[in-house]
Amino acid sequence: MAERDRPHIVVPTDPRPEPFTIPTGGGNDGAGFSGDRRRHGAALVQQYEDAVAAEPDAPEVEGTYLSFLSFSGLELALESLDVQRLGEQPELVAVREADSANGPVQIATVDIPDGKKEYFLKRLSQYVDSADEDTARNATLVEGIQSIRRATIRELWTDADDAYPDEPGGGQMVGGLAAQA
Repeated sequence: MAERDRPHIVVPTDPRPEPFTIPTGGGNDGAGFSGDRRRHGAALVQQYEDAVAAEPDAPEVEGTYLSFLSFSGLELALESLDVQRLGEQPELVAVREADSANGPVQIATVDIPDGKKEYFLKRLSQYVDSADEDTARNATLVEGIQSIRRATIRELWTDADDAYPDEPGGGQMVGGLAAQA
């Protein structure tokens, strides 16, 4: 067994209390959503329905990967996107930041099993139905989302950005699929 002859760490300042903040952030912590809730929610419902709809002539696969994109400068409510209940549930599989014309956006990619496609649709619809109330239902989840789309392999990439192949057929594999830009 190795000797433990390391010096002690001495902190020369007195401790001071600081308020607790959740390190993962999430949600719209600003002054509140200032847009048209009903129109925003209805647009997200339509984008969600389009994204989960099967493409004609596409090979049959189990589940769907969707990407939720934040408004510039806001973070998504990641806890609301990752269900974490027993059984087969939507699962947050990747989170990354990307640059946009208006600043950085957060992209969260969620694996949605076939039997759970109604999970987010229900929450989006509840938001639209309660849009005229002071606090809309599921506002923490919905008001940070700018758009919803079907995920690409690029959005599932969790290694360093510079390790992603630049050319189609670059020889690298992601989850058994050839990674293409």
